[in-house]
Amino acid sequence: MKEFNVVVIKRDRCYIARCMELGIACQGETEEEAKAGLIEAVEAYLESYNNQARVKEAKPKPASI
Repeated sequence: MKEFNVVVIKRDRCYIARCMELGIACQGETEEEAKAGLIEAVEAYLESYNNQARVKEAKPKPASI
């Protein structure tokens, strides 16, 4: 499984977790909540990315004449 760098900061009354490589962020009332939300967001992003790659591979390419 791929590992990503995560930075968590406290801002006012919430925590913000950010995946540095993907530019995805999530916030929560606790550090654990912010991290859990970030994991879900990264998983959804990667699933969407993989689905888009499969669609591109499935499209027929025009033949050269």
